[in-house]
Amino acid sequence: MAVEYVVPYAVARELVTYKQAEEMLADTPYPVSGRTLQRWARQEQLPVERIRGVVYVSFSDLLMVHLDRALGREQ
Repeated sequence: MAVEYVVPYAVARELVTYKQAEEMLADTPYPVSGRTLQRWARQEQLPVERIRGVVYVSFSDLLMVHLDRALGREQ
């Protein structure tokens, strides 16, 4: 019988600041500001981590929100 572990949420390994995410998305067809990313994260209730006063968020979560918003612009 295998032991199962229950994880309440997926652990994000690719944590970035909003500024870092802004820089990574700058070369895409839909660049956004760090403030916009922060607003989207708040609206989508994305989990954030605070480490020594710096706020980090999962880059993959931000990418999914960015995709949804970019597709919404094209419709």
